[in-house]
Amino acid sequence: MYIILFAASLFPIWSVRYHPLPDLGNHMAAVSVWAHFNDQAYDFHRYYDVRLGLNPYWGYYGPMRVLIPLVGIDIANRIVLSVYVLMLPLGMAWLGGRLGRSPWLALGAFPFLWTFSFNHGFIQTSLGLALVPSAIAAFDWLCERPTTRHAMLAVLLGITVYFCHIVPFLLYLGCAGAIGILHRDRSTSRLLWRATAWSGACCVAILVSVFGSGKGMGRSPDSYSFSWDMHPLDLFRHIYDWTWENCAGREAQFLALLLGLGWLALAVTAQYRRGHGLHDYRGAACVAVAVAGYVLLPKSVLTPVLSWGVKYRLAAWALLFLWLLIPGPITGWRRWLMTPVILAGGGFAVDTTLHWRAANRPSDGFDDVAMTLPHGSRVLFITELLSDSSDRLEQPQNWAAFQAAYRGGYDPWLFDDFPIKFRVHYPAPLWRTMAFSWWAHARFYDYVVALRKNGTRIFGEHLAQVELVKSSGDWDVWKLPGPRIDEPPPPQVTPEEGHDRWPARER
Repeated sequence: MYIILFAASLFPIWSVRYHPLPDLGNHMAAVSVWAHFNDQAYDFHRYYDVRLGLNPYWGYYGPMRVLIPLVGIDIANRIVLSVYVLMLPLGMAWLGGRLGRSPWLALGAFPFLWTFSFNHGFIQTSLGLALVPSAIAAFDWLCERPTTRHAMLAVLLGITVYFCHIVPFLLYLGCAGAIGILHRDRSTSRLLWRATAWSGACCVAILVSVFGSGKGMGRSPDSYSFSWDMHPLDLFRHIYDWTWENCAGREAQFLALLLGLGWLALAVTAQYRRGHGLHDYRGAACVAVAVAGYVLLPKSVLTPVLSWGVKYRLAAWALLFLWLLIPGPITGWRRWLMTPVILAGGGFAVDTTLHWRAANRPSDGFDDVAMTLPHGSRVLFITELLSDSSDRLEQPQNWAAFQAAYRGGYDPWLFDDFPIKFRVHYPAPLWRTMAFSWWAHARFYDYVVALRKNGTRIFGEHLAQVELVKSSGDWDVWKLPGPRIDEPPPPQVTPEEGHDRWPARER
């Protein structure tokens, strides 16, 4: 059954041309700049600098940088996403086994592959969260058999979680700390082993936070500011939304209900023994830590680097760890109670495939028009959301990021932080509105690539000054009159100042 669900979950990763995960395109483009910085065909050196540093964001960029020269960026990205798909169920199986749970329960992890974090393209967070169960299991192993090898494995996995993202690392620290306290044989020597391994990973995180660079590292504590949001009761009312509410339609609601019914049936029919010791509450402690993180962490980090939806990323784990509460083996007729769980795991994979294919409808035309753009040209994408994609999270700037990732050039919406920094900024519309302005944008670009945007709507009275050079599917390529300006405007330029500084040339 594991093999079937793994195959179903890997199918959308490998079957669609582009993964419609909003932030993923930006991450792919950023690592492409790093990998192809000295390749003249990509023309990245004109617009960006590579800025590396120690920070908790290497989990995706590091493996991608190693794989890209070997297999190319497309296959490298699919391999990393496949590792994510494999890590979570296998990690839950290991952790469940460490806590005395049935290996059948790990099948309940498959629906949690398609969560809020993953579907937003928070790939570093997703990789870290998928690794957390294995890291906790390794720490539990150390608690039972304290050896140097087990300590090194626990510290290594804890550090690896940190270098994926700080949110899963906080979850790991809380769960590992609780297990270290609750685990049997709390002698001084055993507690010293646990404290050393736990603090080893923590010390690395502190050192990187103090002396690292990029993603807010190397800042003093008073340089951080946060935002907070809803009442805890409201958070629990919306926990489904922050776990699975990613696509239009009600399929995910039905599948989540199916999963919940399977969990409830298994929980009600489980055999609970009396006389529990603290050791037996390790699974409950993991649930408590995940719930506490979901309730107590801030909504967002505002400064020094914006990170939105911090607490929301733990909603799925507050639900996933509920599987750790079901004790005992699952044998005989109780195995049939796994049927809705298995159906939910496969159903989420099928549903994801269907939504991703809908979101990929423009991909053929996109590849066609992208190949017509001359090397070295500067291109501005003007796109809009596709109402028929059925993907609530699709964002229009993703196509520009895919163009930069696969073919190079300038993308005004890339993250201006590790592993790259912009050398120059050219005017571009806000990606949420994609409102083209002739005076602000036309002079800095060679082409406009438009998705479902009528030429009159884009250029207005200037339509006669542009040339439609290619149409394919829902895409159009428009040649701007030029010549383009390579000197970027100062950041503080207002519309009036910009108009004065670069007066409209006579046509």
